[in-house]
Amino acid sequence: MDKLFEHAKNHKQRKQVYAHLPAEPSPEVLTENDQMKYQCPLCKKVYGRKDSCRKHISSEVWEYPCSYCGIISATAQACMYHTMAKHLHMQVFDCPHCDKRFATHYALSNHQERSHPQSSSQVTDTQ
Repeated sequence: MDKLFEHAKNHKQRKQVYAHLPAEPSPEVLTENDQMKYQCPLCKKVYGRKDSCRKHISSEVWEYPCSYCGIISATAQACMYHTMAKHLHMQVFDCPHCDKRFATHYALSNHQERSHPQSSSQVTDTQ
């Protein structure tokens, strides 16, 4: 799975709208109520954490095409999961309540809500 993720990261391409940028822009620092905030210079969205803002900027500037079908994903991770599910037919998410396996966390969550509603909605306190 690590090789697939690295492959997806290496095949990123700039979105056409940001092709003119010489480099990926950095978050703009704002101070609000004595707290540091970070703003995307492209769309002006504000984040409380610098790493969240950087991840957002990266998803604004870059796109990740699938090497099998060309579909575009916003992140390398999304591209990797798409490839695993749609092209390699890998199922890496195990249901803790039965023997079924799923290609995405989303599919597992949907299965748990439909097939094991009591288990997925229960919160058990171990104390």
